[in-house]
Amino acid sequence: LIKIEEINFTSANQLVQICLYFEQHDAAAYYTNELYDIKNLAHKLCIDRPSPLSSQAHLHMHRFLQIISKKRLEREVYIQGYYLDTVLDLDKRVAVEFNGPSHYLRDKTLSILSKFKLDQLRKSGWTIIGVPYYDWQAQENKLRYLTHLIFPDNEEGKEG
Repeated sequence: LIKIEEINFTSANQLVQICLYFEQHDAAAYYTNELYDIKNLAHKLCIDRPSPLSSQAHLHMHRFLQIISKKRLEREVYIQGYYLDTVLDLDKRVAVEFNGPSHYLRDKTLSILSKFKLDQLRKSGWTIIGVPYYDWQAQENKLRYLTHLIFPDNEEGKEG
C-alpha cells in the first residue's frame, strides 16, 4: 500500500487532474468514494508543496501585470490541479498564462497537455488570457502589449 505522502508532486498533480476530469465529464461509474478521498489528499499534497520555478520571461510579465493592475497579484496559484501563472481576479476567475516554448509543438500549436489544462480551467469558469512566448519576445512595448490583451477596449492598450 502506497502512502499519499510518498507520491511525488507530478504524480499527485496528475491524479488530481484525472479526478477533476472525471467530475467534469460525469464519469460517476469510475469515481468512487476512495478515489474522492485520494484526490483530496493529493490536492492537499500539491498545495503544501512549493510552486514550480517561474521563467525569467514569466517573472518579467508578472511585474508588468502588477503595474497595469495597480495591485499586488498572486503568481503560481494552485487551482483545481493546475498552477496559474498570474491570477488577475480570483473572484471573477481571470488569469494570465505565459506559454513558454515547452507549451508548443514545432509549428507553434499548443501541446495537448496545454490544451487540456486550458479546456479544464475554462469548463470550471476561468477566463485564461494566453501570452505566447514568441509574441512576448517580438514586442518592443511589452506594457502596451499586455494592456491591450487585458483591456482590449482601452485606447491606451491599442497600437497607434
